Amino acid sequence: MNALLICLLLCQVDQKLVDAFWEQENPTRIAKKILRAEPDFDALWAALSAPRNYSKDVPTGRIEARHALRGTWYPYVLQVPENYDPSQAYPLVFCLHGGVARPKEETFRIFDTTPIVSDSHITVYPQGWDRALWWRAVQIENLHIILNLVKSRYRVDTNRVHIMGISDGGTGVYYQAFKAPTDWASFTSLIGHSAVLANPSNYAEGTMFPINLKNSRFFAANGAHDRLYPVHQVMPYVALFHSLGCDLQFTPLPFSGHNIFWLRQSDRGLGDFWQSSLRQAHPAQLVWETDDPKRFGRRSWLVIDEIDDDFGKPESFEFPRVHLEPYLGIEMNVDQPLVVFNVVASSPAQLTGLAKGDRITHVNEQQIHTDQELWQAALDLRQLRLTVERDGASYQATLNLPASVWSKPTTAFPTKAHSGRVSVQVEQQEIHCESTGVSAFRLLISPQAFDFKAPIKVVVNGVTAFDDIVRGDPSILMKWASIDRDPAQLYGAEITIEAPTPSSEPKIQSKE
Repeated sequence: MNALLICLLLCQVDQKLVDAFWEQENPTRIAKKILRAEPDFDALWAALSAPRNYSKDVPTGRIEARHALRGTWYPYVLQVPENYDPSQAYPLVFCLHGGVARPKEETFRIFDTTPIVSDSHITVYPQGWDRALWWRAVQIENLHIILNLVKSRYRVDTNRVHIMGISDGGTGVYYQAFKAPTDWASFTSLIGHSAVLANPSNYAEGTMFPINLKNSRFFAANGAHDRLYPVHQVMPYVALFHSLGCDLQFTPLPFSGHNIFWLRQSDRGLGDFWQSSLRQAHPAQLVWETDDPKRFGRRSWLVIDEIDDDFGKPESFEFPRVHLEPYLGIEMNVDQPLVVFNVVASSPAQLTGLAKGDRITHVNEQQIHTDQELWQAALDLRQLRLTVERDGASYQATLNLPASVWSKPTTAFPTKAHSGRVSVQVEQQEIHCESTGVSAFRLLISPQAFDFKAPIKVVVNGVTAFDDIVRGDPSILMKWASIDRDPAQLYGAEITIEAPTPSSEPKIQSKE
């Protein structure tokens, strides 16, 4: 679109009103006012996409704020660089704290991110507590509201909005990736564990679907001597995510416990990871699975509206399983790597003669430095020749692992309800979809990704479901602009498809 045409189109829309729309914390009233003027779609899209002027007169430094959600105040701390320049777009980092099961506190709980978050970032520290756990749907809504509040006042690079957390906060980052990844460019979990979300006693809402991590960039780090989530317990889940094609960069920390002291010496590549993580506002490939379309139905421009058992559940829907480490019958000392802390009665370790206080130095004549190396050797072999130090002397012991001690495959994240899955792939103006367990879904069509003057073809399970030109609708444009508050992610049309059953043709309802 050339400059003259943009100028002509902008004359048809009150640009000041559009600017006010982006600046408002609650833009609903202004959105309605814009639509009452019956604007031309192209003119409105150009106005919403136009560069916006941000005020210099905004608070900087540490800012304590809060907002109300369903009668409850949700506080947060906002850290804005003192030298904030409104002409510059800033990356934004959300930091989720640990210990989320504690009661709500008056003081803010934040952790030191100075080793990894520089003055080139804006940082948000939201608050969680026992009645607002990070793995509850209300926190998805809370973080989205805070993000929109920050974007309304500060120039944020909306394709560089990252979320990180430590301990419970790191687990909460997994929850966001599983259930609501649309806003985030990357996910960073430090000393957290996705398996926490599978434990019914932790009250995580919804089922976690590992396939939902596939389109996300993920960084995770855990310590080998973490008393809660040691590397050897996390590794089977990392292997599962990798097997599904997830882009997860895992960093094991051989000498670390349940802390992030290591960040003071090195960020272990986290800074480079953030720098290289850029959200694709309109990705050409997507896959999304949900058991609750009303709360967890959307991934970017794909929205699952209805799920139904009659629409299939193929073998690929079997819930992924993990192989946990073999049962050796020993517990290692958290503070002293490879020192036996306890030996379980009648276990393979006791039958071998291992005892509390023994130090294991070699496995199959190879020196080891962490218990992770011991667990890995046990995964690969069924007989371990151990070199053990006891009372100043060294001796050899053979640890036999019969098949009966191998952990059986365990369901990684047990199902709580029927689910449906849709995957999409774009090739120019064609959208190819595979749908199972889903009776209806929508595709949000953006002028930033598709040519509205050419036909768009949608193929679902090998059957053409739509093949026509879509017309931009100002009401849809304002609807999604009000939800996302993101000029980089604008949608001007919806294609709603009633998915085909194995014996029927798809039904089409395109809302233009």
